[in-house]
Amino acid sequence: MQNATILLTGVTGFVGSTLAAVLLRQGCRIVALSRKDPEGQRTRAKIKESYLGFFPGDASEKLEQLLQNVEVLPYDYAQLRAHEKHREVLKRVDIVWHSAAEMSFSFRKSVATFNGNVGMATGLYHLVADLAPQCQRFFYVSTAYTSGNGRQIHAENLHFEPEHVNPYQMSKWAAEMALSNAQKVVGLPLTIFRPSVVVGHSQNGFYNGQSFGIYAYAHLYEKLQQLGVRQVHLEACSDTTLDVVPIDHVVACASALTGKAGELEPMNIVHATGTAVKSTDLSEALRRVYGVESILDSRPMSTIDHSLDQVLSIYKRFNNDNIRFDKSRMLALVPEAAHQRTVDADLLCLYFQNTSVPDSKLLKKLQPVVMSVDRMSKPFRKVKQLEGIHRSLGNRLKVVFF
Repeated sequence: MQNATILLTGVTGFVGSTLAAVLLRQGCRIVALSRKDPEGQRTRAKIKESYLGFFPGDASEKLEQLLQNVEVLPYDYAQLRAHEKHREVLKRVDIVWHSAAEMSFSFRKSVATFNGNVGMATGLYHLVADLAPQCQRFFYVSTAYTSGNGRQIHAENLHFEPEHVNPYQMSKWAAEMALSNAQKVVGLPLTIFRPSVVVGHSQNGFYNGQSFGIYAYAHLYEKLQQLGVRQVHLEACSDTTLDVVPIDHVVACASALTGKAGELEPMNIVHATGTAVKSTDLSEALRRVYGVESILDSRPMSTIDHSLDQVLSIYKRFNNDNIRFDKSRMLALVPEAAHQRTVDADLLCLYFQNTSVPDSKLLKKLQPVVMSVDRMSKPFRKVKQLEGIHRSLGNRLKVVFF
């Protein structure tokens, strides 16, 4: 794999930048597709940030030397096809990792999510098939949750009757189907790589990604802490789990598969999954770090509860399940994938301590207002006829949490 040229998308994101950092350190050359970054400064800065998070002991001179092996091209397929200098770069590509994704759960953004996750993936696959004759394999970073929310053990196969609950799952599933069909026609070897919910480094907690997955909860609870809230009632089941996988495990699996790109089946699917984290462990870690207690198996009572319930509604159906994933194919290809740190409440605390939202002057100004509304409504929480008022007030206050 040393001296291989790897084409990467999503390099300004968490998974893409960390994978780029690890592959660079292993001696690969990186061709990064990036939007609105003609000089490549933003892309290299993100790789540098992830590199320092993963390898804090490395000398800065070594990192700067490695960054010379990063070439940034426009994430625009028409431009890549039109310009000869771009086509020449693509001719040298040995392997592709497509990790760019539109990660919205919002149905209001479903068209953009579908176009970003399906159209861009299939467009890149055909572009590489046309312009990168020595490319050995196209790795597509999907999600383990394309299999849907059923309670059976989910296999490393295509799923034809999934039960999806948000546009992100749907669009990733559609991209898998489109790419698998394209592979049958075009022939470029394809691996669908399915991580579950990706979190920070298992040793130092490093994370530089979006407010997504468990980090969405962390940022919400940090705001609750800033508002002075100490307890919330949530309509969330205490016996559910969410599969969470540390980023160092994800990139170790990806790196190992990259080294075996020429040995794999023409089309295969692998799971990069981790620990089934209990809702009770998540709520315990949030309590320890932010001092906010979560009463699970409950109903929203206060105005704050209703506000939080509406903000978390996009995650509720996704999280309220116990989904298990088979990863026998991954373990056969990468036996060391069997060894990873279990994500428990202690490790979740480490993750939460390594992420934060800036102190908000707006939140501090709103704190007396929010707490006054919550205090005045407290005597009426058990009056069922007034639940609609709490919900309405909560809807107006939810802007505080975005």
